[in-house]
Amino acid sequence: MAERMPVELHAQLIGGLILRDGSGRDCTPRGVKARALVGLLALTPDRRRSRRWLEGRLWSDRAPEQASGSLRQTLVEIRAALGPAAAALVADRGHIGLAGLTTDLESDPVAARAALVSGRELLEGIELRDPAFVEWLADQRKRAAGPIPTIVMIEDLPDGLPMLIRLGSESSGFGGFLPLALAEAIGRLVSDFAHVDVFGPNAATIRVGPPDRGMLLLLEASELNKELHLMLTLSSLRTGLTLWHRHAVLPLEKANVVAAGEFPSIVFEAAEIALAALPKVVGSEVSPLQAEAMISRAVREMFSYDTVRLRNADRLLQEALTISPSARANAWRGFLRQTMLVERTEADPARVMDEADLYSRRALEGTTTNSLVLALVSQVQVMVQGNPMGGAALARDAVAFGPNNAFSHAAKAGSLLRQGQAQAALVAGQYAISLASRSAFLPFLEVLSGLAAIGVGDVESAISHFEAARARAPQSRAPLRHLLFLYLKTGQTDKALKILADLRRVEPDFSFSRIKDDPAYPAGTLR
Repeated sequence: MAERMPVELHAQLIGGLILRDGSGRDCTPRGVKARALVGLLALTPDRRRSRRWLEGRLWSDRAPEQASGSLRQTLVEIRAALGPAAAALVADRGHIGLAGLTTDLESDPVAARAALVSGRELLEGIELRDPAFVEWLADQRKRAAGPIPTIVMIEDLPDGLPMLIRLGSESSGFGGFLPLALAEAIGRLVSDFAHVDVFGPNAATIRVGPPDRGMLLLLEASELNKELHLMLTLSSLRTGLTLWHRHAVLPLEKANVVAAGEFPSIVFEAAEIALAALPKVVGSEVSPLQAEAMISRAVREMFSYDTVRLRNADRLLQEALTISPSARANAWRGFLRQTMLVERTEADPARVMDEADLYSRRALEGTTTNSLVLALVSQVQVMVQGNPMGGAALARDAVAFGPNNAFSHAAKAGSLLRQGQAQAALVAGQYAISLASRSAFLPFLEVLSGLAAIGVGDVESAISHFEAARARAPQSRAPLRHLLFLYLKTGQTDKALKILADLRRVEPDFSFSRIKDDPAYPAGTLR
């Protein structure tokens, strides 16, 4: 896969629109329609809208052919303004998107709120006469000023699982934007992890056909002594039972609070919990949602590292794909093949490698913006196919689309490690661990960081990471293999003998000569 250059954009939305690339260069288009189009995309959670939706907001008074032509001309103007960053503007037949875009509402919500309090407005100076845009902008400015409780009525169930995000008591000070930013970040990552339709966060009540499935995420916030105290509760719409509860404190004076402290880890934890909860909140009828529940169960089985459960995970993913095509299911199936290769559960490694490639290609055919899919396929590119540059390109996109996704940063770590950048890989791997500190996925991340620690020569840190992986996943072979050699290297013979016994229990044919003489044995670092 050809390597793509990383793209970073940042949009100031409060006050006049200012668009800058990763070097700080001002690449704001001059035309009002072009700036309006950037604003429409920037205020969409996944930075992506259909061509018809955009045409309906900017050229609602024109015939479809004229609107399409005007949109094409506006895209040319935006590309010209972006210059070297033009690759950020992603366009296909049906949709337009801006990859790698962050905004002041997320990166510095405190300053954005302060600007609003001082009298600035959202997207100042973009005043179009198109009534559809006028209505949209007025609604967005109301949202920016503060969430207004409304009632969301859904007469028919959507295709995805409904998830309502609702704000309870909220801060009226500078912390007012943080619950909104958190709700948006959670909603985006949950949508990457599963086929979930997110509503809110400004919805007060919801009616979903017969209320037999779905989730409610309630965020309650209060500001005290320059800190924002958050209470998050995830519950089932069908039963009302609490699925998850979390209390967190966010320091409002901390620089870039959205990217630091507990904020990112809350986002990842909420998304993982929502994925794990699917079997409990999906109805009993055979449907694409049942396929999502099967994927959820498969992921839980996969990270056990037990041979029988790994094969059961594959069966569940295969069954899910017979019910409904899914880029996620294919991506997980490709990633599962990587796990099978590392754990040596299958007799025909060549077949497993071919299948990893097949399922990864199918996954990318289904999406190019889902951070989870990109991250999982990146791992396969790097670890199975030996393509660190292709994997690096996918990892960069995964981080851009899912900055709070631990798998995105794990993919970055894996690609850096295979490119010989062990120190940078260790930083990325340890950041992934910080995001997923309460996660069932943690053993995989600990092993990755352990490999990076070996790469920088930090034996003590490597042992710590592999011991953590071993404690959480005793069936996994990878941490045991590395601990055996690390203990021998450091003269801890008793510990090495105990590890050897544990390793032969889960891998009876293990031998030192196999590592040395069999190039297919999954322990390149040890060799």
